[in-house]
Amino acid sequence: MEWDDKFSVHVKKIDNQHKHFIAIMDKLFEAIQVDEEDAVSKIIDELAAYTDLHFATEEALFDKLKFPGADEHKAEHYKIKVKIIKFLSNKDEDPFKVGYELLDVLEDWLFNHMAKMDSKYVKFFHENGIS
Repeated sequence: MEWDDKFSVHVKKIDNQHKHFIAIMDKLFEAIQVDEEDAVSKIIDELAAYTDLHFATEEALFDKLKFPGADEHKAEHYKIKVKIIKFLSNKDEDPFKVGYELLDVLEDWLFNHMAKMDSKYVKFFHENGIS
């Protein structure tokens, strides 16, 4: 996967986090392709931790700025967190299967969530001096 500026929310910190997500996802895909089970397991953990960091970044900005769409957005974050927790609990059984499934979910989330949910806060953030 490659970053495309059409995915930009024009908030540097968040765009950089999205780009880093893609880099970790690419690293996971490569580890699966070369059959590195330990690496796959570690990268799944890395993706889960980075997801928490990213959500915390967005949610801190929502709270600081009193973003009116915060509750809806946080609910979407929660849904993804629940899915990731499920993946983590199954990781030791078959890390390759879990890795592929996680990539599918995160790819869909990353591109659809950015296009739909994240675009809702862009104007609000910019109006409040976040870029």
